[in-house]
Amino acid sequence: NSVDTRFYIYSLMDFSIIDVVIISQETIQNELVIQTIIQNARNFDIPVIILGEQYEGCINIRFDQEQGFEAMVRHIIEDHHLTNLHFMAGMRNNSFSDHRKEVFFKVMRENNLPADESIVSYGDFWSVPAEEATEKIIASGKLPQAIICANDIMAIAACQRLKEYGYRVPDDIIVTGFDGIEMEKYHSPRLTT
Repeated sequence: NSVDTRFYIYSLMDFSIIDVVIISQETIQNELVIQTIIQNARNFDIPVIILGEQYEGCINIRFDQEQGFEAMVRHIIEDHHLTNLHFMAGMRNNSFSDHRKEVFFKVMRENNLPADESIVSYGDFWSVPAEEATEKIIASGKLPQAIICANDIMAIAACQRLKEYGYRVPDDIIVTGFDGIEMEKYHSPRLTT
C-alpha cells in the first residue's frame, strides 16, 4: 500500500468492533487514506459519517464556511475600503483551501479588484510554511494592506513574522484568520477570525 507512514495509525482500525466511522476530512487531508477507510468500513457494512466534502454512500455533513468567510472578506474590502489584498491559502488542491480562495476571488471580482494567483501564497495551514510565505511577501517589497489567511494558525504566524520585521498589526497591515481556534484568544492584538 502506498499510504504515507504518517497515516499508518488508520490501518490499525479493528473494523470487527467498530459500530460507526466518523471521518474529519480536514484532519486527515489525504484522499487515499479517506477512501481506504471508507472501503474498509463498507467491507464490514459499517456506516461512515464524513465531516467535509461529499462522498457517495456516506452520511455527509458539510459546514457552510463560505458564508462566514465571504462576510469577513467583504468587511475588509467594503467597510475598511482596502484594495490591495493578499490571500494566504492552505495547501494546494485542498478543498477547504480552494473553497476559501474561490470566495476571496469572488468578492475581489465583485469589487472590481484583481483576483488571480499573483496575490496568493500557500501556508499549508501551518505556522512554519506561513512564516515562510509571509517572509516572501515582505521580501517582495510590495506589502499589501491586508493578508487574508485561510485559517488562524497561518494568521498568527504571519503576525509574528510581520512583528519581527517591525510591522504593527493592524496599524501597518491587517491580518485575518478563519476558524476561531482557542489560541486566537491569547493573541495580541486579538485576531479577526
